[in-house]
Amino acid sequence: MLTCPTCQATYADGTTACPLDGAELCPPDVSGQEPHQSDPLVGQMLDSRLRVLRRIGEGGMGTVYAAEHIGLCKEVAVKVLGERQRGQSEVAARLRSEARLASAISNEHIVEVFDIGETADGRTFIVMELLHGESLAQRLAREGALGEQMTLRIGRQIAKALQAAHAKGIIHRDIKPENIFLCSRPDDEYVDEYVKVLDFGISKALRGAGDLTPRLTQTGTIMGTPLYMSPEQARGEEDLDHRIDIYSLGVVLYECLTGQVPFSASNYLGVVNRILTGRPLPPRQRRPDLPISVACEQLVMRAIAADRTERYQSIDELLADLDRVMAGASELVLPWSGESGTGRHLLVVGVGLLTAVVILLVAWSALSPPPAPPTAPATPTLPAASTLTPPPPAPAPQVPAEAPALAKPPPTPAGPRRVARHRLEPPLPEVLHDEQAPNPYRRRPR
Repeated sequence: MLTCPTCQATYADGTTACPLDGAELCPPDVSGQEPHQSDPLVGQMLDSRLRVLRRIGEGGMGTVYAAEHIGLCKEVAVKVLGERQRGQSEVAARLRSEARLASAISNEHIVEVFDIGETADGRTFIVMELLHGESLAQRLAREGALGEQMTLRIGRQIAKALQAAHAKGIIHRDIKPENIFLCSRPDDEYVDEYVKVLDFGISKALRGAGDLTPRLTQTGTIMGTPLYMSPEQARGEEDLDHRIDIYSLGVVLYECLTGQVPFSASNYLGVVNRILTGRPLPPRQRRPDLPISVACEQLVMRAIAADRTERYQSIDELLADLDRVMAGASELVLPWSGESGTGRHLLVVGVGLLTAVVILLVAWSALSPPPAPPTAPATPTLPAASTLTPPPPAPAPQVPAEAPALAKPPPTPAGPRRVARHRLEPPLPEVLHDEQAPNPYRRRPR
């Protein structure tokens, strides 16, 4: 049997890391000694300049020790690869990549890395600043929900660290409470909430960002802790970008507000299945007994949207809304609708009703019988020539019967014949010719 040093869960032999928090599993201690007393590295010198003082933590890639830097006369933290990773060149390359990436970012909310080296037995180690305080996971395990104001203050500092990383083209890919450290600094404005982001061991430098790290993961490899993993990470997609860090930060804020993660199950595959198929319950419904504002709930729900196009598209947008909520905003304006959460709800309901109507119309048209196609006029079929018969003769037109002729009157008997008498006319006078007719216009001779 193997035990997780973080959550104390036990697993059968053959499992190398805890499926819930990613910590490296180790056999239970049966010697009766404290872990730091039984660790062979405690009290040893590393690279002739670091004296290991005690073991202070353990993670998925190795163990963290407190050590004294002989040359600087100060305590530092040393992260050493575990025994199981000895000889694994890929894991060693990731640890070196963590050192390079963390030092390249150089932000007050990211742990500072000083050096890198190897132990006598060939295990890679990195030297970091030693932090005093506790991890966010320990705070949540002790107190549960942290309250809205503390959640917002912690979330804002995490976002500032991610802003610096994203500006360098680096995505963390494993934001979770175990990798967020709350430093004890009473003289600082944050009191005991000064945040440091740890463990860039599986971080990825985006292409075009200066090639700070080689490509260490194969296509389809799932990297990250499942409880805080985005859906695209859970699917093993290759084209991951900075929005997976926004999703993981949203899950951390959700847990700080409610004391619970959005999706949980008893095993790795169960968690992944719920992330891919489930819908998170809003924080105010998850914990109606806690005073969580509408604006804070809107911020968290947008950060953990399953569709990355509906999340905050940059950490700058998330920081702007964090500032609005901390300033007392009652609701946030959603950029895709230009309205508050209530208006977006009505818009979603309207779109849903319209979609249902369209589906009903399509189904009705599919079930109704199609209209009969128009029939062409029938072409008369001529009978064969042998079967043709002459048409019957047309009947003679009916001539109306003539009226009976009237009887002619009897002829008049002929009498004595009359002789027509002609009246004699006087003869016309003779017409004179021109020579004889007098011309009234002729000039008379003198």
